[in-house]
Amino acid sequence: SRRAYIFITMPFIKKKKNVYPWPVEIQLPSEENPGHFEKYKFIAKFARLPKKELDNFSNMKEEEILAKIIVGWDEVEDEDGKPLLFSKIALKEFGEDTDFTTGILKAYEEFYGKTVEKN
Repeated sequence: SRRAYIFITMPFIKKKKNVYPWPVEIQLPSEENPGHFEKYKFIAKFARLPKKELDNFSNMKEEEILAKIIVGWDEVEDEDGKPLLFSKIALKEFGEDTDFTTGILKAYEEFYGKTVEKN
């Protein structure tokens, strides 16, 4: 039997908005199950950057990359379960965590569909 496919096309529109929500998964070593990881998820608000800036990532430090690509987040809490509002200070503190940085960069690679090289 033959299948019919219908493709709906829309014109490409260059939008002024260049910030999009994207899921991020952070894996941390488990405190209760040695040798295993626990997964934590939140939504990052990623900036879509011009190609010129993406090409420059290989010359930047991770903290510089994080400051450029993350402009907000949702579903991040402090140890007491209270929402942790996004700030450049909070981002800098999280950026010191290898697991956080790894999760963010992996999600950003998926967001762009290309490899983001880190220094």
